[in-house]
Amino acid sequence: MKIRTSHALLIGLLIAGALVIPARAQNLEGQPIQEIVYQGLASLTEETLNYYLGLAVGDPYDSGTLNEKVHALWTRNLVDDIKIETAPAEGGVRLVITIKERPVLRSIEYEGLKRISRSDINEKVLSDSIRVREGDSMSLGELHRLKAAIEELYAEKGFRLAEANYTIQEANRSDRRVVYTIDEGDKVRVGEIDFEGNTVFKDMRLSWSMGDTKESNLITKVMKKDTDKDLALKMKEKGIVPELEAFDVGMINYAKYLEHKGLLEPPHYFNLLLGNIACAQADLLHLG
Repeated sequence: MKIRTSHALLIGLLIAGALVIPARAQNLEGQPIQEIVYQGLASLTEETLNYYLGLAVGDPYDSGTLNEKVHALWTRNLVDDIKIETAPAEGGVRLVITIKERPVLRSIEYEGLKRISRSDINEKVLSDSIRVREGDSMSLGELHRLKAAIEELYAEKGFRLAEANYTIQEANRSDRRVVYTIDEGDKVRVGEIDFEGNTVFKDMRLSWSMGDTKESNLITKVMKKDTDKDLALKMKEKGIVPELEAFDVGMINYAKYLEHKGLLEPPHYFNLLLGNIACAQADLLHLG
C-alpha cells in the first residue's frame, strides 16, 4: 500500500508507522470538506469508501484520522494502492482519492493433475489456512503459498521434482482467473541410505522411523521402464552407445526387451557386476 503526496497540499504519509504532515498542508487541518472525488473505481462504490474512510462533505478535514482509516481499509484487502490529494476549495478542502482496487479471485483451475486430486488440494488449503477462496480478494502471497502446498503434496508421494506454476488471466476489469499448471516430473527413488554417527540406535531402527522414505529394491530399480525408455531413445537420437550394467541375466533380458522395442541397437556394451550379495554370483551356476 502507498499513500502518496502531490505537491505541497497533501495529507500525511504513513511511513514506518510515523505520521508525516507537509508543513504547508497543515493550514487545511480542521477545514470543512467541500468535495470528495474518487478515481479508478471498478466494483467498490463511493458510499462504501466514504464509510470505511469516515469521510462526509461538511466534516472537518483531519489528516491523522484519515491515515488511520486508510490503514484500516488496507487490512480489509480491498485495495492495492490509494493516493489522496488535497487542495483548497471555496470555504474548505477538496479531496481527490485515486484507488487501485485489489482484483477478485473469480476461479481457480488446475491442469496436469494426475497423482493428486483437487480434493487433496482443497484439504491442504483448509489444513494450512491458505486464503484462496473463489469470490474473495486475490492475494499474490496466498497464490504462492498454494503453489508451495501443491509441490509439497507431490513430494509426499515421492514426486520431489514436481513443479507447480500459475498464470493470472483477466476475466473482466475487476475479476481474475488463476490457472495452475502442474509438471509432475518423474518419481524420485532413493538409491541408498547411509547412517553415520549413530551409536544409540541401529541402522534398521532409524530406517524404520523414516516411514515411507526407503531405499528402492533391486526390482524397482530395474523396472523403471518409462525412464529407461526415455533415456534410451534420447541416446539413440544422438548416436550414443549406452553402457549397460547388468547384475543378473534378468537385466540382460531387459536390454533385449529394449532392443525389441527399437530403443537399443546391437552390438551392446555390457558391464557385468557379479558377486554382490544382492546380485548373481561370479560362477557358472549363477550365470545361467
